[in-house]
Order: sequence, then C-alpha cells, then structure tokens
Amino acid sequence: MRLSVFGLLPALRRRILRSVNDRISRRSSATLDAGRTPSYIVVTPHLVHLAPLAASNHSAGIQPVFVANGIGRADMEWLAEMRPDVPVISLRASLRGDSASLLEHGVVINHLASGSHDAFCVQDADCFVTDSEFWSTMRLDPDTDYAVGPFLRQGEGERPDFPETFLICLNRKLMDQYAREFGITAEPSGRPRRRARRFLSEAGYPEGKYLETLKDYYDTLQQFWVAARKHGFGYRHVAGEGETVHHVGGTSYLHRSFENLDHWDYWPLNVHYFHLRLLELPRCAQFRERFRGLIEFHGSSTSLLAAFPDYDTGWRRQESDLIISRTNAAALFGSQV
Repeated sequence: MRLSVFGLLPALRRRILRSVNDRISRRSSATLDAGRTPSYIVVTPHLVHLAPLAASNHSAGIQPVFVANGIGRADMEWLAEMRPDVPVISLRASLRGDSASLLEHGVVINHLASGSHDAFCVQDADCFVTDSEFWSTMRLDPDTDYAVGPFLRQGEGERPDFPETFLICLNRKLMDQYAREFGITAEPSGRPRRRARRFLSEAGYPEGKYLETLKDYYDTLQQFWVAARKHGFGYRHVAGEGETVHHVGGTSYLHRSFENLDHWDYWPLNVHYFHLRLLELPRCAQFRERFRGLIEFHGSSTSLLAAFPDYDTGWRRQESDLIISRTNAAALFGSQV
C-alpha cells in the first residue's frame, strides 16, 4: 500500500500544478482587453533578450502578452522595463515555484487555451513580425478554421501538410471540444490517452503511426490537427514567411558543440550571429554571462563575419539584419558602443 501511495504522488502533483496554472491563466486573461486577440509570446531563459522584439509591430487588434516559462525575477523585471506596455503571465513549472524548471511547450498551450475565451495566438519568442500589416491576415473563422498561420510543413508520402507552431492563431472552442470528447492535448505524446488512441486510429493513425515519419510521437498540437481534418476544419495558410514574419529558431545551437556551423545553409551560424548582435547592445549586457561559451567562441558578431565570408554575404545574415532593423532593436536596447 505504501508503494502505491508514493506512486500516485507524481500524478497528484501534476494534477495540482495543472489546476494552479489553469487558474493563473484564467485570472490573467480576464484582465486583457476583450476587443483584442492575445498573441502569447512564450519566454524561456535563453530567449528573454529576444522577447521585447517579438512584441514589436503588432497591430491595434492584437495584444502581445509575455508568458514566463522558467524565468526568474530579474528576467521578469527586465521584460517589464523594456516593454511596460506588454502584460506578463507567469506560469509555475513546479509547486515549489522553482524558476529553474520548465513547462513543456504543449503544456503551456493547454494552459493558455483553458484561460482564453476565443481565438488566441501563440508566438515563439524567436519569431518576429517586421510589418504590422501582416496581422490583418491572421483572422480566424471559427466555423471553418482550426488555425491560421504563415508556417506550413509539407507532409511526407500520403501524410498531409501540417501547421508549424512558430506563430499560429488557434480556434480555442474547437480545441476545448476535442479535448473533452477525445481526450487529446497540445503536448507531444508517443502514446496518447486511451480515448485519444481510439479516435486517432479511426482518423487513420493507428498506434505506431504518426504525422511525421521521422518521429515516433505526435509533436505539439498535432493531435488537434488530425482531429480538425477529420471533422472538416482547415488550416488557413497565410502569406508572410520570410517576408513579413521570420523565425530564427535553433535555440539548441547556442549551447551544443560548435561544429558544422554551415549545416543547412549556415542555420546554426545564423543563430549565433543573431544572438551575438543583440547581446552586444547595452541593455542586453546582463545576459552575456548566460551565453559565455558563445561569446568566447566567436569573440563578437564582427569577428564571426570575418571568419565566415560566405555567410557574411548570404541571405540568412541579411534576414537577421532586417529583423534587427525593423524591430528597432537599437532604439530599444541602446546602440552598440
């Protein structure tokens, strides 16, 4: 009996934590302007210095909101100083309130959905809009759209194309319906709940088959996409990727072995360059220790460009500079000394 009680404790803690965060989300969402669609910018420790720029270029009908996931008090204060116009929702990753812990991204989306009353957007902190006119396209029709967004991944073989989640507007009422009816969630899962497995099998995904052939699990929000397609709802793919909305991505490249930096047309190197450019600005100085290895490896963004001339003249570097310019990073963080 004693072992079974202790075995229940993790599940009980998860249930309590879920209840706590759902209440935080509902309470915080109730303070937002009901006439504006929230765009929740999820902020983790290695993306704090990017978040103020992700909140740039929003239109009058969009309310950017920072969602703090595992960041400490100093980071929260810095965000408030940089963008006092942007509300902050601080979710708890543990019952102890330990800022060193992180909630999985899909779990964060579950909590945001529970607190939202209508459509809502989820935006990565390293995804940037460079023209506010883009937001006029992010209008969701709840009768036909499961989601709206500028990022689409091509399906493999007979599998359908599916939405990427870097910036996506979601049909909250539809998500709530599917969560209740089929037990599906936004979080990744290699073995969904029993009701969800039964439904997914009926939708053409028996156990062991997933939306992506190279993954042995459903990634973030993919169970919802399968359900939406089965019931005739679509993903409205809007223009803008690489033109008015840009995803830098590659956060893991900031800390893994600094090799093969030319991989995927210099994507890892571009991640380094983009972060270095921002860390060199005066108001981002407090984050430099967090990225000591990156700075020691390259020295500066200028020395990085000198060491990689092909990247210097390539499209990725141009895109990074465009983001930094059009989000007014120098005005917000101070000009480089």
